[in-house]
Amino acid sequence: MKQKIIVFLCCQILPLLSQLSYAGGLLDVSAIVKVNADAVVAVITPKNLAMEAEFSANTSAAASRYVLGTGFIISEDGYVLTNSHVIENQSQSQIKIKFRNEQELPATLVGIDMPTDIALLKISSSGLPKVKIGSSKALEIGQPVIAIGWPFGLGQSVTTGIVSAKELLVPLKGNIPFIQTDAVLNEGNSGGPLLDAQGGVVGVNSWIYSNTGRYQGMSFAIPIELAMNVAEQLKKSPKIFHGWLGIKTEDASFSAPERYGALILSFAPASPARDAGLKVGDIVVAFNQKTVESSADLTAKVKGTPADTLVVLEVIRQGERRLIKVKTSSDSKSYL
Repeated sequence: MKQKIIVFLCCQILPLLSQLSYAGGLLDVSAIVKVNADAVVAVITPKNLAMEAEFSANTSAAASRYVLGTGFIISEDGYVLTNSHVIENQSQSQIKIKFRNEQELPATLVGIDMPTDIALLKISSSGLPKVKIGSSKALEIGQPVIAIGWPFGLGQSVTTGIVSAKELLVPLKGNIPFIQTDAVLNEGNSGGPLLDAQGGVVGVNSWIYSNTGRYQGMSFAIPIELAMNVAEQLKKSPKIFHGWLGIKTEDASFSAPERYGALILSFAPASPARDAGLKVGDIVVAFNQKTVESSADLTAKVKGTPADTLVVLEVIRQGERRLIKVKTSSDSKSYL
């Protein structure tokens, strides 16, 4: 009888402990903020009309002051990630970084990439605090996330939410597999980090979906893997020519028994992929020996690869696996 009672109690308590452990990631926001907050900075630039049009909730107040965007330090030697629309059209002499302790330092523009909305800045300093880089791949729908930023220039603040969708391709926003959340973002949050319950940065907060200019429950972040890939390329060159294969795809699971991969639907004119021997109906399951989980995942991998790069695609064709080498070309808006 005692054994039955013990088994019953274990069956009741273990799921509860599991829920509490998971909920701890959501509830212990203060610990995550303490670890990362010093590395989240304000990017100070003259008023950026493009940013104001997208995020403004108080244009009259914004008109009389500088507009603040957000950035975060990714290395102790002073590299800072932010959105390209935060510093677009600003001269290097106009960019400053403001820390939580109110200290300000000048920053230089290393490079800017408009297609991914990523910019890389550099502070001439060392031993700086840096964020912990996480992985967007591990995110699940419904998991908690935390956004740190400098909305309206009023100081650093924190909001929380959940992952609403993953790998979301949004018309007119390019081939970026966005993370959608309901974390509150406002003017000034652009370029700030999105963190998971373990305190790792999983995305770069970029924009909100709104027909009023105010937050309406839909915020979007660029996956950190894509952002870091772009940052590494910007260190080598201030302008990036993204890779392009000239294919349209959808998730293989929609039209095939495979549970992962990207199914090729069509080719663009002068497609490098078609010229290399790929065919409609091929399922791309690996890109340079890295598993392709979905169409959006392939999009991110292609976009994160420079033009004129030889890549190896593993495809399934009529049940057989093949390795096909393709040289990427310059990017296109309508095809990968």
